[in-house]
Amino acid sequence: GHTSAQAVCDEVGIDTLHAKLLPEDKLNHLRQLKEDRVVLAVGDGINDALALREATVGVAMGAMGSDLAIESADIALMNNNLENIPFAIRLARQTRRTIYENLVLSIGISAVMIANAVTVPEPRSRPRPLTCLTRPHCGWFTPARPGPLGVQCGRWPQRSAQCPAG
Repeated sequence: GHTSAQAVCDEVGIDTLHAKLLPEDKLNHLRQLKEDRVVLAVGDGINDALALREATVGVAMGAMGSDLAIESADIALMNNNLENIPFAIRLARQTRRTIYENLVLSIGISAVMIANAVTVPEPRSRPRPLTCLTRPHCGWFTPARPGPLGVQCGRWPQRSAQCPAG
């Protein structure tokens, strides 16, 4: 009720308290706050679902929370300990930092690889592809390969009398 909300406000140093609001009143108040601030809303019930969805960040208290509140929120804490909210914020910031680091690293590696592909010259002498020379009158082929005097033909180990050697 109002007294427990006032006790929380006194404990954490909040000056203004709005308690026992209907869901529409919570939504209207949240929209006013959201005009010039980042708003984190915390709730656990069906009457908090609209506010959790409208807030910049909605946190549902999952252990006792309704399914609608959990589905409407951005974050669902699996217990009712409010001290887990700062941990969730730190975790979100670390995750965002890791994502940015990975993006910068992957873009940097891609840029280096593209620059390398563009600036590395093509080799002066390219290896010749392996080709096959056919002997139509014999029905066999020999692989051609570069040699000291140009292209030399390899020979199959078995030759017939009608097929001359290379």
